[in-house]
Amino acid sequence: VRIGAHPSFLDRDNFGRSPQHPPAEQLFTQLCKQVDDLINIAEQENYGVTHLKPHGALYNQAADDPLLAEVLIRVIQHCAPNLSLFGLAGSNLLQLAQASGIKIRAEAFADRRYNSDGSLRARRFADACIDQDEEAVQQVLRLIRHQELCSIDGHLIHIKADTFCVHGDGVHAVQLLSSIRQQLIACGYQIGSQS
Repeated sequence: VRIGAHPSFLDRDNFGRSPQHPPAEQLFTQLCKQVDDLINIAEQENYGVTHLKPHGALYNQAADDPLLAEVLIRVIQHCAPNLSLFGLAGSNLLQLAQASGIKIRAEAFADRRYNSDGSLRARRFADACIDQDEEAVQQVLRLIRHQELCSIDGHLIHIKADTFCVHGDGVHAVQLLSSIRQQLIACGYQIGSQS
């Protein structure tokens, strides 16, 4: 298990999942505070923070918004340059971060559906999340074996991922993780943490 910072827009009412457009310097200050607070707590408990993954709307917007990407890059450079940045596989965010010398980890989702452009299906649609264990397992296996998945409108899209996400606030998150883990191990794959 590794500890990662998961900063977001200041949007408690909507759990950070509403699109926001704060001024860059304001957002930089807010994100640095969140990351620094977590690093301080972890250090008090003799743990290190190894990565940063933006949360919710910030994650989705920063995937293709160079201004938000720049803010996230600056946050890592300012707070802890050794942090890896987790982001949407194939996103401009990861390309910009890598060009800035930041370690990156391309992420795919076991429990989310995708649009044909490789973006995540917006949560405002009822079919955005995958709740069925078998569908999530098959999506992960297809991503591992073939680096592809089927988008919401039936197109095959290429996704090369280093790590996979299951949302912990999902109703079936623990069961979903257990099913994915069991199936991957049964197929001979090893599961480990990435930093």
